[in-house]
Amino acid sequence: MKAIGHLLICLVLVGFFPLPILGIDTGNIKINPQIIIQEEYNDNINLSSRSPKSDWISTIYPGIKISGKDTRFGFDLDYKMGVLFFASGPENNAVSHFGKANAFYRFDPQWTVRLKNDFLRSTDTREVDPLYSSVENQSYYSSNQGRFPFFRNVFEPSLEYKFGKEDLVSLTYRNNLFQTQNPLSQNSQENVFKAGGTYWLDIRNGLSGEYTFSKGSFDRSADLISQLSRVRFTHRFNPSSSLYGDYSFQKTDSDTVGLNYTVHNPSFGVNHAFTSTMSGMAQAGYFWKNSDRGSTNGYSYLISLSQKDQKTTYTFSLQGGFTQDFFTSQNLGFTRYNRAYAKISHRLLERLTLNFTGLLERAEFDNNRTDWISGVTGGASYQVLNWLTLSLEASHRENNSTVDLNSYLENRAIIKMSAVY
Repeated sequence: MKAIGHLLICLVLVGFFPLPILGIDTGNIKINPQIIIQEEYNDNINLSSRSPKSDWISTIYPGIKISGKDTRFGFDLDYKMGVLFFASGPENNAVSHFGKANAFYRFDPQWTVRLKNDFLRSTDTREVDPLYSSVENQSYYSSNQGRFPFFRNVFEPSLEYKFGKEDLVSLTYRNNLFQTQNPLSQNSQENVFKAGGTYWLDIRNGLSGEYTFSKGSFDRSADLISQLSRVRFTHRFNPSSSLYGDYSFQKTDSDTVGLNYTVHNPSFGVNHAFTSTMSGMAQAGYFWKNSDRGSTNGYSYLISLSQKDQKTTYTFSLQGGFTQDFFTSQNLGFTRYNRAYAKISHRLLERLTLNFTGLLERAEFDNNRTDWISGVTGGASYQVLNWLTLSLEASHRENNSTVDLNSYLENRAIIKMSAVY
């Protein structure tokens, strides 16, 4: 019920509020109905390691986008409903909902209030991480084997005060609600309070920091309290290059054995823009974790290169360190990972674009489970008309896990027609 209340708040603030009172010209509002028709073949619809089942899945996604903006106020609303039909397993037929709302109101040049809300109701086997993903469309490590319906709502208001060209302080609250019908999973809720700021001592040297307090509650597990403190010093050599040093400290407390730990993570890095379209970064650090079950340590690092021009866009990255998997279908907890990722998009013709994504990752969990995750996706999209696009996509994804039940092999092929008016 809370999630529905949050969504209603967003609709009231950015959907039904008398826009002229806020100073926005109603002529600036864009309303774009859309519909997507998709046919998919999947040879392992439940991500099963022992008895994979294939099926053809037909999906219709009607939706609408509404947006508006002026100098003081702006909003974006995006909603899609998915109606899924399984050819061989009608018991898997389902209806999904996806909603996203973003809005801001600027009282004056210094004070700005923002509001975000992400809503998802789905039976998908994997869920994209809306909060902490470091690569585009990155999924949680947890998977929804069995296609049980689940629901997530992330509600996030924030307040920002700017007292200089790049100097600011901000306050953020986030409510992350997860509910599932999987009897082996559990419902959970996270409440987060975050304060942060940035202050530039002069044109070259700046300080930034944040403090985050998080309290999580679960149906059948003890509450979880987590605190994160981070500070960073940045030195700019010139507008294109900067060097920074970063230190973070995280403390997690719970009545559950193994979920009481601290993590220290100092690191340093450099950002550099080679050209107006190409940029890169490199970061190296070391972390050590002390818990009631012992200690562990490892390297944290990030090397990435990105380019975006008129025809070709690409991102290559190598990344490693630690993260946490909570408030998901499996709640895998503290995770050490090493990841290689590549994404390339090339406009071959004026209306034809080719895409490729590759991923190779090793993830180690505290429950003595280790996963090797790999995947490749290739596709093409053709813009038939300004409002009509046809696309093809084929993908292969594999998880080799030391826990056999979590291993799977999945191949998918998708043809899609998208119409946005």
